[in-house]
Amino acid sequence: MDFDTTINKIIDNGESFELDGMIAYERIIYLISEAEVYCDMEAIDSSVNHYKEDSIKELIEGYRKIGANELSETFSNLINAEVHEKGAIPDELNEIIASQKGYNLDAIKNW
Repeated sequence: MDFDTTINKIIDNGESFELDGMIAYERIIYLISEAEVYCDMEAIDSSVNHYKEDSIKELIEGYRKIGANELSETFSNLINAEVHEKGAIPDELNEIIASQKGYNLDAIKNW
């Protein structure tokens, strides 16, 4: 099975079953995809509100694993900030995710 087919299968499974039954790398790929979708549709805060803290931490670690260190750090800052401290972090995070700054499909494939 080629990489694009694998990615599409992971996303399809995630859309059907969420994270249940996925192994670690599948979960990370699905969570990255979901972050991009939430960013495009509703803004990244909705992703943070949708997933449990463990899943968000897994996403942050996934970004680090694929080399998106700025994204990982900014996402971590968002979830660790108090409400009054968040300021422009969500907007910055939305911009980084929308532009896939620090990663692309090849980075995920190489990982």
